[in-house]
Amino acid sequence: MPFYMCVRHRGFVLREWCARLPPKIEDRPGHPNHTLFLMRNVTGKFFGVFGCKICMLPSNGFVYGCSICEYYVDVHCAFLPKEITHEAHPDHLLSRIDASSSLSETPCNACGYYLINCIAFYCPSCDFYLDIECAFLLPGMISHKYDDHPLNLRYDPAENHPSDYFCEICEDEFNPESWFYHCSFCVQSMHTACAPLILQCEQVVYTRYKRCIFYFANVKFGGTCLIKDHQHRLTFTQGIKCHGRCNHCGEELQYRMIFNCLECKYAVHRRLVTPTALVTGQDAAKFLHMPTIEIPSRIMKKRILSKQIKKKKHIYNALP
Repeated sequence: MPFYMCVRHRGFVLREWCARLPPKIEDRPGHPNHTLFLMRNVTGKFFGVFGCKICMLPSNGFVYGCSICEYYVDVHCAFLPKEITHEAHPDHLLSRIDASSSLSETPCNACGYYLINCIAFYCPSCDFYLDIECAFLLPGMISHKYDDHPLNLRYDPAENHPSDYFCEICEDEFNPESWFYHCSFCVQSMHTACAPLILQCEQVVYTRYKRCIFYFANVKFGGTCLIKDHQHRLTFTQGIKCHGRCNHCGEELQYRMIFNCLECKYAVHRRLVTPTALVTGQDAAKFLHMPTIEIPSRIMKKRILSKQIKKKKHIYNALP
């Protein structure tokens, strides 16, 4: 694959497609009235992480934005085609329709979620709808550590299936009219939301949140920083089960963007680290030799217990 590399800073690499991105674009879906300008990152966003206004996924790569309206989209969503073909509906073209309140009671044919204020693709002849996530982001084939064969994304029930469909991960029965992953050799199936997250992180628990398999597809992990509360450099990564709980708030870190210390067990949610907490310049060397400011375990347990009590009170008060 052709790419471009900066001669002075060899860590800066661009694919040919990214290197040819236009400096500005106009009349884009979702924000047709203003010109969107190409930016390396969104100014003021910590580690460049912003929420794309079209796919609603986090991203920290190149971005097209309108600073006046604070409207930002990732480079992929900035160039959504007006028409697409999809193997789930091969006989007809699917046309792009912009976000509309009239679609709020229309479900996506792939996942069943309603198309509320989102861009989608549809076939007017067949009344077939796909949201942009199902149209572009679900992998057509995945590998699973408990199956020697790849699992293919199916758009309709499997032929000669012996019985009802049950997900191998969560063991719940599911509707085969919605898309699912299936191994025809082992006759094993699973929800798309239960499939292992093969892009960036482990996926070991069941969730009905369909974005789990691609939620961090547009986030580049791996950057490092120093903060005032810890003497080691922290790495920007996605939380997994072994990271445990946040050293600041006590909540679980799994499936969240976090900063993790590779030298000790310190880890914290990204949202709790602000630019004002960073250590830069000459202060960095000094902080690398300071003792860590850790929250005692008894205080951590007290915080977790307090949160659990508040949650129970909220549920109790909501009961009729």
